Amino acid sequence: AVGVIDPRQGVSDIWIYDLERGSSQRATFSLVDEKAPVWARDGQTLYYRSDGGSGPPDIRTLRAGEHTGPILYRGPTVEEPKDVSPDGKWLLYASFFVTGSDILALPLEGDAEPRPVAATPFDETSPRFSPNGKWVAYSSDLSGRPEIYVTPFPAEEGRAVRLSRDGGTRLRWRPDGQELYYLGP
Repeated sequence: AVGVIDPRQGVSDIWIYDLERGSSQRATFSLVDEKAPVWARDGQTLYYRSDGGSGPPDIRTLRAGEHTGPILYRGPTVEEPKDVSPDGKWLLYASFFVTGSDILALPLEGDAEPRPVAATPFDETSPRFSPNGKWVAYSSDLSGRPEIYVTPFPAEEGRAVRLSRDGGTRLRWRPDGQELYYLGP
């Protein structure tokens, strides 16, 4: 699933590409930006950023066969989904505001409030759960440039550890969770 800009409308919609069949299908049709899709663990549900509410962009849920989903979370900033925990119970998202960005975890069951994962005066972005769900890796410019950090999940204040030495962004875990891959400068 990806966000694709429609040049005629000037907005992004969610498209689903079937890599086995080599086909694609538009999943949303609104005249607002809908982008940054993240698959739920059930493989049938997407969480995505939508500019369709009143106020800043919200996180919506889209299930197979729907063309627009209900609002999952409406916060005070621009919220963009990033990853779902391996047990399917948490959604990591980036909260973008005028002076930076933070990472929060939204429970996908019940109506509990989001929990901060990495929230400092600096920019935290690109969070990813480890394959076992016990860690969150992310990028932060705490050192003056983007570097890769890892923190336990649920987050424990002050427990984040910097892993990269010379900068890093766009991280991914190796499937066995024993290594992180990321882009260097």
